[in-house]
Amino acid sequence: MIWLIGALGSLVVVVGGITAWGARLPKEHVASRRMTLKASPERVFEIVSSFEDAPSWRKGVKKVEIIETGEHPVFVEHGPHGKIRMRVTERQPAKKLVTKIDDESLPFGGAWTYEIEQAEEGTRVTITERGEVKPALFRFLSKYVFTHEKTLIEYLEQLARHLGEQPRIEPA
Repeated sequence: MIWLIGALGSLVVVVGGITAWGARLPKEHVASRRMTLKASPERVFEIVSSFEDAPSWRKGVKKVEIIETGEHPVFVEHGPHGKIRMRVTERQPAKKLVTKIDDESLPFGGAWTYEIEQAEEGTRVTITERGEVKPALFRFLSKYVFTHEKTLIEYLEQLARHLGEQPRIEPA
């Protein structure tokens, strides 16, 4: 019984320390990754902006519901982090796409900017995340355990494989 109390006490101290450390980290972060693909800018833009097709190539995305269409579509992605409502805030075909989490109740938020440009070898895709993590414990975990770049890297790897290419991801 004493060992159980000691173990629980240790756990409280560790979680408290991690939370205190996380509280010293900024809520906002910026992370960016890029890669070059052989596909055309038009093809890459078509894939990244066809949200309803994401379950066919993005691991963990079970379903995407289109809520609103038009210049700034709204969609709900059902994935590994639950249901996340997203809004397109900027769209320049074959050049740029900006999607933003459209739900203030989540413990995290932010936007992804996809920059698509012609490169000598095909198309250079750069994704920049401007994110926010609210709870201090999550800030620590997102920076030191999962890293801010993890989801960007996974997305780019899956995009390359969907196009039949080997991912070569680099810092932007």
